[in-house]
Amino acid sequence: MTIAFIHRGTAILPEISAYQNYFEGLGYRTIECNPDEVKRLKPEIEWHFLGTHLKRQNPGVLVIHEYASLSAAPFAGLKDSLKKIVNTKPDFRIFQNEYT
Repeated sequence: MTIAFIHRGTAILPEISAYQNYFEGLGYRTIECNPDEVKRLKPEIEWHFLGTHLKRQNPGVLVIHEYASLSAAPFAGLKDSLKKIVNTKPDFRIFQNEYT
């Protein structure tokens, strides 16, 4: 089984290497990629670090959204509201903390 950790490369995400070490220790294959590569790679699990995720590219794949922070100013509240409307609904959500 392959888990793809998907992000745009614009944030510092040290947790990805921790996740990879953990899941590879359990026998899973992991890859780190950008959103443009995920359709070609066809993992069984897509783990997105958001931003935005407008549509599922691989039907039948388990989708996880991880939220490390809220949107930044200006218009942070508006951006969060828009993302709530336009983002695809994942199978699971992970939040950095209760506030987020």
